[in-house]
Amino acid sequence: MSKILETSDGMKVERVSKWIKIRASYVTPKHRLHGYSDEGTLLYFKYDGDRYALGQFMRFDFGPGSKKMYVKDGKEDICLAGYDATEYYRPLMIEINSTGEAVRLYREAV
Repeated sequence: MSKILETSDGMKVERVSKWIKIRASYVTPKHRLHGYSDEGTLLYFKYDGDRYALGQFMRFDFGPGSKKMYVKDGKEDICLAGYDATEYYRPLMIEINSTGEAVRLYREAV
């Protein structure tokens, strides 16, 4: 499944998932991901037996002069939108499809 790609700034990344559907659910304040919800509505996806909130992914800087996280994959251009802010070592990076309904996940290749 894994595929090694190179970003525009030279970092090698490994694709670790296929497209994963984004889900929505109501969560109570007792839920461990409630802090990432909007008035109780949580946008999340399931990966490797766990739930990940979209809100736990910090956006990459796309301001003027920043190195954007673009990846060339044959005919496809990929834009990595952010990384999992809860993980320090090799965090997941996220790509969101054009309709905003699914994500693909990447990690820095070692």
